[in-house]
Amino acid sequence: MKRITEKDIAEALSASAHVLVTQPEVKDDDEELLLESLRRIPLSVFFKELYDARNDTEEAVVHENVGDFLRAVAKTARAAPSVADVGNMLSALTHSTLNTSKRIGKYLTSDTTADHFVRAQADKVEFIEATTAGTSQQLKNSAGKNLYWVFDPSGATVKNDGMPYIEDNMIPMTSVVTTWPVMVYVYTETILRSIRFESIDGEQRPVDTFGTPSANGWGEGRTFKSNNGLIHDYTTSSGQYQAIEMGEDGYMDLVGQRKPLRLDFSNWDNGFFVENLDGIIEDIRFELSFDELGRPVSILDETGHETVIVW
Repeated sequence: MKRITEKDIAEALSASAHVLVTQPEVKDDDEELLLESLRRIPLSVFFKELYDARNDTEEAVVHENVGDFLRAVAKTARAAPSVADVGNMLSALTHSTLNTSKRIGKYLTSDTTADHFVRAQADKVEFIEATTAGTSQQLKNSAGKNLYWVFDPSGATVKNDGMPYIEDNMIPMTSVVTTWPVMVYVYTETILRSIRFESIDGEQRPVDTFGTPSANGWGEGRTFKSNNGLIHDYTTSSGQYQAIEMGEDGYMDLVGQRKPLRLDFSNWDNGFFVENLDGIIEDIRFELSFDELGRPVSILDETGHETVIVW
């Protein structure tokens, strides 16, 4: 059997772009799609397959034609796809972003439940809940171009990473137009928690933040280390600041603690008095017990806690 040569491959690729196995349905004039598919094959894979095909030893891999050779190259390349090769911007680590969303797989399996994922970019990490009403849109890459599947994903198996596979080979994506657009549901995102750098005491410090604040920064809780100690704080949606400050001096301060507004002893002789605190509409009642001399000897609050008074 005649072994193929580099010249055979070059002539075949120049004469008929549709020979490439990664796009068996490709038309003769779709040269851009061919070039995009070729760019997806690492050179190391290409030359290894070429070496095996031309090796004169008994272990040589003999291909009947250029098409068979390219099928072998494509299969090897798909067996271990890299992040850059498959273009998976949603569940991939790149030089600047990490995103663990499974929204591609959720669309392929018609799963409209919330997508909980982590997104890390620049100087912050976000824990996100994304919900959908079921409407869909085509996925775009970081450059804003629409993405397409290289193969038909309709019969593929969606694995735990949220990506479709055919015979254990991940189906790659491309920005070159094919028959199969990459579709996802339209989501509304809510940041439940984030870790980001903020200026604390004139220095950039990591701040652990809970909740999604309003435009003025209200409605979120934070934990961070300052020069004076560890601080847990929360600013209400109305702007009221509260905090637990554990200082370097060995003491803990409470900011925003409720304070008494009124003490009513008008029912002392009836065995109780009431207290009114910040932010509480209803009075808090305290029951009294007296000794034979009429002196109070215990105070019982509404939770059942008793305070003993000794004379």
